[in-house]
Amino acid sequence: MLAGLPRNLNAKHENIHFICCSDQMDALGMSGPIADELTGLEMDGIEVYDAYLNEQVLVIAPLLCIFCDNPQASKLVNHLGGSANKYCRFCMADRDTSPCLVCEERQQSLQQMEIIRSQRTEALREQQRTLYEVREVSNPLLHVPSDLYRCLPVEALHTIPLGICKAFLKDVMPKLSPTQKREVLARICAFNHSGYKVKIHGNVCYHYQSFVSRDYKAWMQMAIFILSPYLSNGQLIVLVNLSKVFQIAYSSFFELSKAEAWHQICVDFVHSVRDFMPKMLRKQKVHYILHLVQCMQDYGPSSSFCAERPESTV
Repeated sequence: MLAGLPRNLNAKHENIHFICCSDQMDALGMSGPIADELTGLEMDGIEVYDAYLNEQVLVIAPLLCIFCDNPQASKLVNHLGGSANKYCRFCMADRDTSPCLVCEERQQSLQQMEIIRSQRTEALREQQRTLYEVREVSNPLLHVPSDLYRCLPVEALHTIPLGICKAFLKDVMPKLSPTQKREVLARICAFNHSGYKVKIHGNVCYHYQSFVSRDYKAWMQMAIFILSPYLSNGQLIVLVNLSKVFQIAYSSFFELSKAEAWHQICVDFVHSVRDFMPKMLRKQKVHYILHLVQCMQDYGPSSSFCAERPESTV
């Protein structure tokens, strides 16, 4: 996608350019030639014709942002991903000791990869992988001049609707009795949708695991009104804070003056999960909420770096 376009244009299919895909190799395997071209565009630039100036101009085109889900983002920086103890690709937060904190930033992993390769035995190499939380596989993208960690923002689609919202329902729904589930369905049918653009489709009590983003977006707009009688006080606090985070993630604007207040909302959500639904706290996506506002400071509203539209193009 081209950077710098207005939001009403950058999500149009004609402005999303398909480069390549393969069922024989992963993204890292295809990244070699692309990484060389990205380096050339940033270091040397490219001459293009400017119709307004009626002359050739030099354009410097650095890599600004990569859209992908969380497992793929971890692969692109050689991070071990959600299974690692230090499961965050942005910072050194530990799953067991510091899931509610934004810790020291990660550094490029080239030097760490060389240390792992230098070990004589596989057991020693595995020990170093666990220590540094990186894989020593070849990755041409790590040689691109851009800061690859900053180029991989928290992507709202897979982190919130398909991640945390799904996990919340997975925790709540199995605990409802058959009578309560029938009541939930009755409340949905009786709900006044006149102020909403979307409706909940399907049986949320049983089929929530097969919901797509459209369904979760509809659900999060009315979940408090429907589920509140069946939640404990702690679960209700988590749902209220999650609704606030959802509003931030799908806001159509971002103001730097509100960054601190919005980050505090994200912190409050993570702390409420820690206090009332601690099993969810071990999920990588809950911790990523702490990095959401920083990514919005870099790129604007999360709709600007959401993978939903590019995925629909493919």
